Amino acid sequence: MDCPACGAADQPIHDRQPRTWRHLNFFQYQAVLQARVPRVACTACEKTSQVDVPWAREGAGFTQTLEAFIVALCEQMPVLAVSRLLG
Repeated sequence: MDCPACGAADQPIHDRQPRTWRHLNFFQYQAVLQARVPRVACTACEKTSQVDVPWAREGAGFTQTLEAFIVALCEQMPVLAVSRLLG
């Protein structure tokens, strides 16, 4: 796996950390994504870094799809109404 910090190829996986992201609601139910995201122990830069996931920005607790939906809602209605709608 490539190192997220320096880009060095074929680095070993150090461990896998459990992560959870809020996703778009599924009808009236809240949906979450859960994954064990690998951390790479780079021998080139000597850093241990978590790989980026394609569905969320670094450090975010929600998916990019949910983020885009929230932005679209906030453009059309008050933020308080959006928060009540999404919980």
